[in-house]
Amino acid sequence: MCERLGPTSPLFHVMMIVWALRFIRGQSEPAIATSLEILALADSRDDSYKAEAHWSRTASEWWAGDFEQALTLSRRGVSLRQIETSLMHMQILQQN
Repeated sequence: MCERLGPTSPLFHVMMIVWALRFIRGQSEPAIATSLEILALADSRDDSYKAEAHWSRTASEWWAGDFEQALTLSRRGVSLRQIETSLMHMQILQQN
């Protein structure tokens, strides 16, 4: 349904919630797969989504035990982080 709404849809935020549920349940492989989808989605949008997308992948890889990959991804995510944009995304998630 979100894909039909176009670029202004809440698809990114919905996918982050799906990822979080898989991550919290300890479903490492599905969480990593979802984080890869989130990264691809972030690449198709503006840069404001990329830090959060990298965070989902970082957490997933860390939990799965791939600490080296998690460190690489976290460094990339930190370099992309924009405080104002991150706060905006958090507010949107809290509203949903």
